[in-house]
Amino acid sequence: MDEEKLRAFWAARQGLDGSLEGAAPAEVLAQTGWARSVGGFNPYLTIYSRSGTGRHGTDNAVADGRICEIRTARGRTYVLPEEDYGLGLRMATPAARAEVDACDARGVAHQTLDQLITLVQDAMTDEPVEAAALDLHGLLPPGEAGRIALGAALALLEASGEIKRVPLEGRLDRRRHGYVRWTPPPVPESTEARTALAEHYWRWIGVASLANFRWFSGLSEDAARGAVAPLDLHPQVDGDLLIQDVDEFGDFAQPLGPSYALVSALDGLHHLRHDLKGVLDPEHGDLRGLPAQAIIDRGRLIGFWDYDPDRGEIVWTTWTRPDDELVAIIDRAAAFLRDDLGDVRGTTPDSARPPALA
Repeated sequence: MDEEKLRAFWAARQGLDGSLEGAAPAEVLAQTGWARSVGGFNPYLTIYSRSGTGRHGTDNAVADGRICEIRTARGRTYVLPEEDYGLGLRMATPAARAEVDACDARGVAHQTLDQLITLVQDAMTDEPVEAAALDLHGLLPPGEAGRIALGAALALLEASGEIKRVPLEGRLDRRRHGYVRWTPPPVPESTEARTALAEHYWRWIGVASLANFRWFSGLSEDAARGAVAPLDLHPQVDGDLLIQDVDEFGDFAQPLGPSYALVSALDGLHHLRHDLKGVLDPEHGDLRGLPAQAIIDRGRLIGFWDYDPDRGEIVWTTWTRPDDELVAIIDRAAAFLRDDLGDVRGTTPDSARPPALA
């Protein structure tokens, strides 16, 4: 398979080709995938890099319930569009059960966990309540067991849709969050949900392996194979990638000129597939993680960037010759970060910076 064409196709499916300019945040997430959220700026940049929507537009979508941060597949938090809330909750169930198993391993009695769940439920209102502010009447076991027990109670209530996490400052890039009571959205059955997630996944990406999907979904190999079976995906002859629409890929014309994007280290272009190698040239194939945020051209990693809040500027480096278009895109992104976010938080998985950015 032509690697340059495949990268460009991934970037186009991910909306990094300008095709989603002006789209609402919920539409961006529905079309290109759930945005990984770890109390950092990735959801904002995911939406901005595809549609040009600033922080206030995204915050308004959160406040109006059109998008929401939900603990979902593998117990990880993502920002989802409203149409996917039920699916996201269903995919959170296995991880929540695993947290209950962790309670068992720590000797936390089921009766204690049930009592904690009841106390949390009773404490919920329409105003956010922080976990640290909950009055648990001395039920929490001491130390690590208590932390695990409270985490399990919250995970079970989140997975059931009875409570919803909300950012306390109204911003997704702040780690403080609380919980409010919630009316559970319709939740599909497990088998239906697994196939629905697979359909979503290949719509977001177009071409991926079963292993890519398993990493994102947390499903076993048998469950993943069962999930994709109804989708009529097409395996390529010389590899393990499955293609959703062979004709669409065959007819795809990769851009002749540059198509730049500044994305985060957790952007869906590579994060959803857990496949950094897919965006790397062979000479950079030994890179095992992103030490900073990424500069992309037609799905190919060409450099790194980071933000200097003291100067209000982006510092960057590329191993390709920069042109005026790239400089203009960097300047626009710097204005977004400076004027809308003020800083970048919580998205680089490795705190070390490349020497060029130090």
